[in-house]
Amino acid sequence: MLIYVIDDQSSHRAILKGAIQAVFREKGIEDFEIVECIHGADMLRKSSSKKPDLIFLDINMPELDGLSTLVRYRAKDGSTPIIMATLETKERVGRLTKERDLTGLTEGKKMELLSNVVERVQRGVFQEGKINSVLEAVSSLRLDPIEIAAKYGANGCVNKPYKKEDIEAALKKVLRF
Repeated sequence: MLIYVIDDQSSHRAILKGAIQAVFREKGIEDFEIVECIHGADMLRKSSSKKPDLIFLDINMPELDGLSTLVRYRAKDGSTPIIMATLETKERVGRLTKERDLTGLTEGKKMELLSNVVERVQRGVFQEGKINSVLEAVSSLRLDPIEIAAKYGANGCVNKPYKKEDIEAALKKVLRF
C-alpha cells in the first residue's frame, strides 16, 4: 500500500507518519510505504508516476493548498481515499484573507462563486485579478473548509494536534480494517 502524507511542516509529517505506522503495525500490516510531500504541487508531481492508495492532505500549505490539491487530484482520480489533515476551522480560515463585505451574498451565490474558482483550479488556469486558490475562495467567502473538502471528495478529516486514535478511526473508515 502506498500512502502519501502531504504537509508543509516536517514535524507534522513526522507525527502523522509515526501514527500511521503504529496503527498499521498494530493491525499486523507491514506491506506499506509512506511518501512525504511538502505541498500539493509536490504531491501532484509524485502521484503522476506513483499512484497512491491513500492520501493524508493538509489544508493550509504554500504553493498549492490542500483544497486546491484536492479538487485537482479528484479531477483525475475519484477513487483514492483522501483524508484531510488540518488545524483549520471556519473561524481560523476566515482570518487568512482580508475582510470582505458579504452583504447580500446567499449561500447559493457563495457556492456559485466557489464553483467558478474550483473549475479554474481543476483546469490549472490562472486568471489575473481573480481568486485562483480554493482555500482563498473558502476563506474570503467564510465557508467551512471541512465541509467544502467533503463536498469535493474528501473521505474524512483528522485534526491537529494528531492523536493516534483519531488516525486509526479515519483509517478504519476508508480501509475497512
